[in-house]
Amino acid sequence: MAASKNRRQVQESSDEDEGAGARLEAPVELRDPRKTLRHLFLQSLISRRCVKLTLAKKIYSKCLDLCGLDDSISFERFIAELEEPLSVIHLDIKTTRDQETGEAYVSLINTVSDSVAKLATDYTAVEIAHFRAIIESIMTAPQMAYSISMKDAVRCYKGEKRADGQRVIKSLLAKGWLSLHPSQHLTLSTRALAELNSYLRETFNAEDDDEDTDARHRAVVDCDSCLAMVTSGYACPNEDCAIRLHTFCAPHKLGAAGKCPDHLNGGDERCQQQWISVSGKFVGTPVGIDAIVGADFENTQDDDLEETSPARPTASKKKRASGGSKGASKGKKSRRSKDDDDEEEDELEDDDDEEDEAEESDVPTPKARTSSRRRSSTVNAFVDDEADGEDEEMYE
Repeated sequence: MAASKNRRQVQESSDEDEGAGARLEAPVELRDPRKTLRHLFLQSLISRRCVKLTLAKKIYSKCLDLCGLDDSISFERFIAELEEPLSVIHLDIKTTRDQETGEAYVSLINTVSDSVAKLATDYTAVEIAHFRAIIESIMTAPQMAYSISMKDAVRCYKGEKRADGQRVIKSLLAKGWLSLHPSQHLTLSTRALAELNSYLRETFNAEDDDEDTDARHRAVVDCDSCLAMVTSGYACPNEDCAIRLHTFCAPHKLGAAGKCPDHLNGGDERCQQQWISVSGKFVGTPVGIDAIVGADFENTQDDDLEETSPARPTASKKKRASGGSKGASKGKKSRRSKDDDDEEEDELEDDDDEEDEAEESDVPTPKARTSSRRRSSTVNAFVDDEADGEDEEMYE
């Protein structure tokens, strides 16, 4: 009897769970479904701030189902209707594209950057200053690299402990402000370029005007095709030409001829440079991480191999040589002893450098960010399931 009673309890519990799941999936009777639709979508977008357009459309579709609405209002129209009420609280929804792949992203951005907005962040004044220093180093990097090494980024921290600087960088990576390249260089992410667009233009355009920088090497240069800022792509091979293109914009703009787009503007003084053909595609001078990763990354790997090669055979040879010349003068022995001491000091310095590099390499490539709050809303559970495979790609 006890066994049958337990079976009945298990069956009743299973029936209750199935009924609860059905109630969650079924549309809820709402007083104002349209208003609830806006709240659900914005709550999902606020939790991530920047998502792929494909995921944003899936979220919108799920919200429609939960609110019992049809898809008579397109996603584009729905976003357009949100712009006016969001502008009152200084927010906006922008659609941007990845500079390499051209994949579209939807970002919720703050349109003001005053002191009140800064206080609303999760970072202290020292941490914000650290982020500003990293941004400045990225935007003013030589060779149009628009990147900074992990080691230099940690050095930008002005706090007491270097570990705190590493923690800030981990947080910026996890929240999508920065991207980490396999060469251990940091770049500005799609979210950063979208939300900090006004700040970047105001800050670094002004600096270029003060320094009278030539047009080609200005920090802020727009794509000749889509007119968005270029921090990754190509510059015209002609050193006197300021034309830049995103990687995904280049094939469309250059066409089959591969001639610099500047010649389309007319005039005899326009650039007529022929771009370089590589594997059937036209490319120019690399802009972004590719400007240094092709040479410096390989050189760094070669240097690391040389540094990690064993130096013991040299020491053993000296030891054997000293053993075979016991009758040498005292002056020679002192010189050999000094050489051995110098070699040991060099080895200790190399060990310290390796330890520093190991500590700084502890900052991992950001993985999917999970919310600290457990949301009971069905739409947020759906977003978490759909975005598990999306966030890691977005932050890379």
